[in-house]
Amino acid sequence: MTSWALSLLVLTEDGHPGAFETVKLLTHKLLRLVDGSVATHRIEFEPGTKSKASTRANRWKSKSPRDHALRADLLQELATKVLEDDVPGYVIFHIDGDRTWSDHESSENVRDFHEFVRRLVPLVEEGLIRRRLPAGEADVRERLRRICLLTPFYSIEAWLYQSGHVRELCERRCRKHLQLIDRWHRDRSLLDELEKPKELLCVGSNDHRELAQSFDHDLADELYLLEKSFHHTVEHLERCPGLAAALRLTWNHPIRTPPP
Repeated sequence: MTSWALSLLVLTEDGHPGAFETVKLLTHKLLRLVDGSVATHRIEFEPGTKSKASTRANRWKSKSPRDHALRADLLQELATKVLEDDVPGYVIFHIDGDRTWSDHESSENVRDFHEFVRRLVPLVEEGLIRRRLPAGEADVRERLRRICLLTPFYSIEAWLYQSGHVRELCERRCRKHLQLIDRWHRDRSLLDELEKPKELLCVGSNDHRELAQSFDHDLADELYLLEKSFHHTVEHLERCPGLAAALRLTWNHPIRTPPP
């Protein structure tokens, strides 16, 4: 049985049942901006298993002793993924910036996440040594950079509410927010500068997957050109070591037959 060209562990802070699919659909659009020829159906998108509870509501940040086991599970799952080589393993980790884009450099979530990732150093070093691979500081750092942040500012709604479908949902529900939505769509730079946009509409987490499905490549191009949080995430993916080469493997890579 042939393998995938690339395997992505997709994690999200959102605990909604449809959150994995939402982030997966957005990742498709982000990867196309990294490589316009990428064949995303030849990439394995893997949900977290043991780590699911620790990512929900950013519990990976918790200092509480009762969350220690959850954090340890997440660290182990991240280390396992970035050490994969036969099928290159990477991580897409969604956390909201919880700041407006203008204030993105002050994001505590991003800062805390980078500190959390540094806890992986001994696990990754041990894994490389066990595999008899180079395990110097630079080698470990390169593996850790396979963990790619997907960080909308203020929150994921800043991207999802760009979809034209959000207007259709409001029209069916209350029609109270149509002028606001129209203003956002005339000037797409506005959403990145709003605090808690989720509180402004009749559209919520239950609609995220549907909005992500309607998020097309043309819209992704528009958001990229704004040079705000969507653009910033694409740039982060472009700097991820080996990812561009791994995406090229999807061009002519055989499709794996799913197990029965």
